[in-house]
Amino acid sequence: MESDIKTEWFTGEVTSRNYSYALPDIESKALAAGRIAEWKANENADVPIISDRGIDDGAGGLYSVNTIPSQGVINWRGSVAYNDNHAAFEAAPTLYTTYDGRQNNNDHLFVDETGGYDALMIDD
Repeated sequence: MESDIKTEWFTGEVTSRNYSYALPDIESKALAAGRIAEWKANENADVPIISDRGIDDGAGGLYSVNTIPSQGVINWRGSVAYNDNHAAFEAAPTLYTTYDGRQNNNDHLFVDETGGYDALMIDD
């Protein structure tokens, strides 16, 4: 469970205080072509469409609401829902994905590695 208080958004810049989950970055058509191509009603089991957020730990790493330092879990792990309506609990933020027919075997949810043909999620 997140500890920070969320705020309803009406106008202005959207920040992480306005949402609890990460969504695909589809803001720029030039930079998000593959993500935009998958942002539709389809059944692509290799496209994350919502996930737990990746929260910067200030030391170059990520954590999530499922990170439990007292149990030795110090890196991001979390729930991911895919564009075919299935969900899974993933142990790491790197996944196998396919965007607009382009496969990515080691796609990091929170890093733009392939110029819009990967799972860049808005997380903070």
